[in-house]
Amino acid sequence: MAEDPVRYGSFTRAYINATISLGEKGQEELDSQATLYALMLGDSELRELWAKWANAQLKKHQATDNTEILCMVRLVADGIWLSDFSGISISDKTSIHKRLIKMTQPDNE
Repeated sequence: MAEDPVRYGSFTRAYINATISLGEKGQEELDSQATLYALMLGDSELRELWAKWANAQLKKHQATDNTEILCMVRLVADGIWLSDFSGISISDKTSIHKRLIKMTQPDNE
């Protein structure tokens, strides 16, 4: 039975879009993220909540998003968010975003 091309990588595509769009918000939104990020670094309970949510999502989407490439793509999205959060310039972020989305397509696996 062939994998549904719409479902394959669907969680990772949503994760990429949500994560990268966070860094494109205004300064007020970045300040709110900074507060949450700082709290998470110092608060083991908050880290546990985040890990619990993330692990539940990965388990829920195991059939469509459990590949090494999709894992790497999500980690790159996290790195883009961290760069935005830190004020590090990323040349042609739009192109990188498109490339990451393309990597979530089944024919690119």
